[in-house]
Amino acid sequence: MLDMELSSFKPRQPLSASELLHSALEYLPSTLQREIYKTFYVGFSTIFDAIAQVLKTPTGIPTPHVVIQAAMDIDPSAVHFYLGKGGKVEYVLDAMVNIAREQSSLGDGTFEDTFDHEEGEEGGDLGYRKLVRCANDLEFGGVRLGVGIGEGVEWGPYVYREEWEEEEGMDVDEYDDSDSD
Repeated sequence: MLDMELSSFKPRQPLSASELLHSALEYLPSTLQREIYKTFYVGFSTIFDAIAQVLKTPTGIPTPHVVIQAAMDIDPSAVHFYLGKGGKVEYVLDAMVNIAREQSSLGDGTFEDTFDHEEGEEGGDLGYRKLVRCANDLEFGGVRLGVGIGEGVEWGPYVYREEWEEEEGMDVDEYDDSDSD
């Protein structure tokens, strides 16, 4: 998923999240987005891989503790580097849940457009339509709590929230555009 960007890195030269152009990086606080080294990026990507691995198990719930254990089996040095620089599993879990919500029918519906195919149609062999639907399919708040993303804690994407906070604190002059002279 994130491996496409690895060729963008040069040895010992960080890139910013804006140079890497991957939307999941917006779920890192801006202080972490400014200087992303390749090893940090690989650690971040490894957390996603670990979540996927956990979800493939029959009873797998990707809580931070479980994800860290799985990530350490994949690339322990990159994961240690990511965590040592201030990265958290929760940032990746937050990205995963929010992006899933954005792509669900509660958002733009791109998930269903991509995977909801009849057998015989292109992509129809994926089996998405065969999955049993349940009342909790779109309960992303419950998913957030289940994977350990605390309720009431402000998470990403940080870019938009920080821009909004800057605008809200902006000084405004007394001039009213609707006044006519």
